[in-house]
Amino acid sequence: FYALYRHARLENDQLQGVVNLYLVIAPDGTVTECHVSSSELNDPELERQVVEQVKLMHFKPKKVPVFTLPNYPVRFFPSS
Repeated sequence: FYALYRHARLENDQLQGVVNLYLVIAPDGTVTECHVSSSELNDPELERQVVEQVKLMHFKPKKVPVFTLPNYPVRFFPSS
């Protein structure tokens, strides 16, 4: 996410905030659903890229039911 954020800040050096994601993870570890539930960024392109990156993630398979995270925060703030 850092590379996406760094690139977006080239266009808007004031860009910062939290993007809350709604995630659904299948027992096999795949992300079956992801969308922005709320965002402070006001940058639809960065938000879209974050969602696409999350959809590519793969977690360790577990013998559990489908796991839903209704509000997973991703924080974007410039490093000190």
